[in-house]
Amino acid sequence: MNLALQSDIYKAQDVMLAMPQAETEVTHHFADGIYARELFIPAGVCLVGALHKTNHLFTVSKGECVAVTHEGKEEIKAPYMGQTHPGMKRMIYAITDTVWTTFHVTEETDVDQISKEILEESDHESFKRECNITEDLENLVLQTVNDLDMSDIDGVKLESSGIDGIGVFAEKFTKGEKIGYARLNDKRTILGRYTNHAKYSNAYPVKEGQNILLISSADINNEEITVNYRDMININEELKVML
Repeated sequence: MNLALQSDIYKAQDVMLAMPQAETEVTHHFADGIYARELFIPAGVCLVGALHKTNHLFTVSKGECVAVTHEGKEEIKAPYMGQTHPGMKRMIYAITDTVWTTFHVTEETDVDQISKEILEESDHESFKRECNITEDLENLVLQTVNDLDMSDIDGVKLESSGIDGIGVFAEKFTKGEKIGYARLNDKRTILGRYTNHAKYSNAYPVKEGQNILLISSADINNEEITVNYRDMININEELKVML
């Protein structure tokens, strides 16, 4: 396995999640003992698939695309059949409108349950499991408003996020530049309340006394600001500060 290439695919995924999300069309098909997931990818769209637990076949029945995995880059033209192996992460760029269908052996007909069977959990889900963050705890923290300071911060704004709910988006920050405080005078700011998690983030926290400041770890241009929540835990033992 080319671990460097696999890592680059994850980094690309985090970058793309911070961008406006494209519309794709999914059609679910069921037969005895098999589930097929048909995905229509419009021309010009780039996406990263989930990490799979199982071996399965896929077909490209229409279009032309480029696919990248830890095994390298492959140019695909319909009609085409291939195979996905456990632990494989794939990035796809549709040169033309493309129809990509995966086939999975299962007796299950509930799509959410099938996803649990065949897909590895995301890093966000893995992080919550590591830290024993339950849905009840998340809701409690989200409903806590007495420690918030929602004052505007120069250069950032709140928008709908492709990662989770609402996110903080930046107009422009250069690598190493101070973005703003996530926690200031014992209160969470919009950066502390709405900055989403990414394994390969574009910002990191530093502690200034009892305050927490976010610094850009990469150039940010009209994209969502992200931090690795594990770094936030290292900064502050108070779980509520991180969420």
